[in-house]
Amino acid sequence: KKIPDNHPASVELYTPQGQFYSRQICNESRNGFYRFDIATEEADPTGTWNAYFKIGGATFHKALPIETIKPNRLKIKTDIQTDILTGDKSETLQISSSWLTGPAASGLKATAEMKLKPATGAFKGFDGYIFKNPSADFSSTTVQIADVTLDSKGKASVTFQMPPAANAPGMLTADIVTRVMEPGGDISITSQSIPYSPFKAYVGVKMPQTDGDWYETDKNIDMLIATVDKNGQRVTGHNIEYVIYKLGWYWWWENKGGSIESYVNSGNAEAQTTVRYVSGDRDEVVRFRLDYPDWGRYYLYVKDLDSGHSCGVTFTVDW
Repeated sequence: KKIPDNHPASVELYTPQGQFYSRQICNESRNGFYRFDIATEEADPTGTWNAYFKIGGATFHKALPIETIKPNRLKIKTDIQTDILTGDKSETLQISSSWLTGPAASGLKATAEMKLKPATGAFKGFDGYIFKNPSADFSSTTVQIADVTLDSKGKASVTFQMPPAANAPGMLTADIVTRVMEPGGDISITSQSIPYSPFKAYVGVKMPQTDGDWYETDKNIDMLIATVDKNGQRVTGHNIEYVIYKLGWYWWWENKGGSIESYVNSGNAEAQTTVRYVSGDRDEVVRFRLDYPDWGRYYLYVKDLDSGHSCGVTFTVDW
């Protein structure tokens, strides 16, 4: 039963030490939502506060992490002389810092960390293509790339080696966080994000449009394979291999939550087609057809044998 819009609800707020802090009552809701504007004072303790919401005879709890935010007192500028980072290559990070009042932040300690994570989106001009390997066992990693003391001009230059990422699903994003420590212990922070290319070339698949989540039997299914470099430009002359596997209908259950790659390598998936070709200046067309009464779930796996990148997509054919 729906609660009337004019039914009151309340919230009680408690400090991290468990002390009662405030109570609010909202006498009406909009489309089932109540609004509470909760604020704390600058001198209040930081930590996990607790809010208890009451409506009718029901009580709901929400933990509220509240931290003190101090504005930067240092201006920090970082620069890497490239638009796209490249795997297994040395890069140089330039750091410069000054006080907001003007003087250089000379003699202060500076550190920089880089976190790698899968990039979002496709290459420009290749909308609808899948350039990611769904079976890649990749987790975001953070590495320190700088730990220096700024010179008399508040500057430092650090050369670092890009970490390998052979198990990356595709293009990555490098989030670089730079910190400069003040003499009193406070820290000023700045961050920037740069594309990171762990492979020299990438393969991507574009599936044909369908009205549902499956393709019909007795019809050709034309899948497109593109090979591009880190800038999204076509790459010719690379050796490409694709395999179409037939999967068990409950492959993820039989595989006990493992990746599709481990399922394929276990021998449970049946290879229907294996083809090798050399990439050219246009898409490779993979034509697949299944005639009634056959049906099933399939996995198209594509690998650039020269760059090492691979991608894959599952699809269902039914009648």
